[in-house]
Amino acid sequence: FQAASEGLLEGCSALLQTRRDFAVFFLRTTPCRRQVQKLTLNVLADQGVTMDLKVHALELLVTPMLAATFADPRLRNADVVDGDIVAHLMRTALDVAALPRYSEALRIELLKLATLLIEHLGRELVEHRKELIKFAWNHLKSDDSTSKQWAYINVCRFIEVYETPPKIILQVYVALLRTFQPESRELVRAALDVLVPALPKRLPAHD
Repeated sequence: FQAASEGLLEGCSALLQTRRDFAVFFLRTTPCRRQVQKLTLNVLADQGVTMDLKVHALELLVTPMLAATFADPRLRNADVVDGDIVAHLMRTALDVAALPRYSEALRIELLKLATLLIEHLGRELVEHRKELIKFAWNHLKSDDSTSKQWAYINVCRFIEVYETPPKIILQVYVALLRTFQPESRELVRAALDVLVPALPKRLPAHD
């Protein structure tokens, strides 16, 4: 079964290299989208699968598929990403104990996926808040600029969706304002675009 899962995702990955719209136009049915997520989670947990395939499965298939799902008002988000899938994701892919096995590229794709899920499935993920913030927080001191800034975007989305201690919010805000690397400017702006509108509802008036 695992070999079949890997083979299917390899085929999808090859197609997606030339057809970026595949995830939107081919994976139209809810059962199909759910099955792709399950196959991907199995592949992410398999240490025998190459990092490149794992990265491509998220970057070219799962994340764009879910983004299209969440943008479709005819679909219920929780029907596509149910409690079992969320639990599997948290138990395997977003487990901080697995981080030493991940490439930097895979960490970035997982941060992007987690950010998307927090934005659109906040209620469904509420019991996993500690694991989510722990996963992102581990990347805030990363030596890789892209990984670090995607972690900030993730944390800012977390703050926008969930109650967060004011001390943490101010720490994140100040850190973003102090970021000066030119290559990080676009991602820093994206993080601030999420965080700043959330400040009035998350910080006491005197802060």
